[in-house]
Amino acid sequence: MKKAFLRILILLSFINVKANAQTTASYFFSAFSSTYSSIASTGTGMGSSWFGDDRTQTGIGLGFTFNYCLTNYTTLSICSNGWTSFPGSGSITWTNTAGNIASAGWLFPFWDDLITHSPGGYYQTTGTAPNRIFTMEWVGVTLYPAFSSSAPSGNFQMKLYETSNVIEYWYGSNSYTSNSASIGISNSTTDYRTLPDFGTSPTPNTTFNTVSGFPVANQVYRWSPCPVTVTASASAAVCPGGTVTLTGTTTGTSWSWTGPSGYTSTSLSPVLTGVTASGAYVLVASNGTCTMNATTTVTVNPTPPVPVISPTATATICNGASLALSSSAAGVWSPSTYLFMDAAFTTPYTGGTTSTVYMYPTTVTVVTPITYTVT
Repeated sequence: MKKAFLRILILLSFINVKANAQTTASYFFSAFSSTYSSIASTGTGMGSSWFGDDRTQTGIGLGFTFNYCLTNYTTLSICSNGWTSFPGSGSITWTNTAGNIASAGWLFPFWDDLITHSPGGYYQTTGTAPNRIFTMEWVGVTLYPAFSSSAPSGNFQMKLYETSNVIEYWYGSNSYTSNSASIGISNSTTDYRTLPDFGTSPTPNTTFNTVSGFPVANQVYRWSPCPVTVTASASAAVCPGGTVTLTGTTTGTSWSWTGPSGYTSTSLSPVLTGVTASGAYVLVASNGTCTMNATTTVTVNPTPPVPVISPTATATICNGASLALSSSAAGVWSPSTYLFMDAAFTTPYTGGTTSTVYMYPTTVTVVTPITYTVT
């Protein structure tokens, strides 16, 4: 009989941690007025290949690294239809709908079916590190099917700020009579914020809006990443009725937890007692201006079956003899002294002095022991 010392089962404690994943909802919106200034005299022209209907130029360098929704970018593509793409989408889509968002990092200061004319547009990077600014300007763009440069037109800009990662849309003069444009930010066909109107203080929402009109001259719309950071974690899995500690960290000034069955807490690291079910717990933190959230999962292990172990009562064996032990459920036998494993995976006890052998199922406490008296 081959001797193998029993290994005591050690349950590893897994900590479930999830930091905030930044979406467009984490961007704080503000609107204000500032004098519009064209970059025609200092910027690089988009070129004649960009003039006309549905034109996109790719590979335009920002001159610095810009972070949008936790992804770094150094280049982008720019479409004549009033949108840009950080991943450099070559799309020429003109129909402004959520389903036509062709990439992550899709920004649209004035997305509509537009036509560019010479000079069409300019771009430039100004300032010094770490405070450089990339500016893209659409100049004299008309609405399809107005191919004449003398048709009603508009001027607008997009500015990207190094380090702060702020996005701004600036609006100059326009003479549009009717249009159905969209203004907003997005990171996928389901993650976007658009403006329901082009007024002086609109409130972005999750409906993909198309709006008739144009912001007044010198209007600025700003999208700022929320500076609040937040993480959430939970202590290791427990059996039903166990105790779990939630742990949160944040740079916010206020916070609260929510969870299953209406659970709430304003403690940053609350203790849950008598936990009976697994579930997600969300920590929401705010600095009074914008909010961020993080989620962690509390895991409750199912109650394992109670093993039937054999023999079921006290047994007496002679010194040096052996007795086979068996269990109806997988588990760990303890103590390991004088325990051996045979090919049939039974665990016999043999030799020694009076001992008690316990059977531990893998996720619960010790069950009633079998006692073997050695004579």
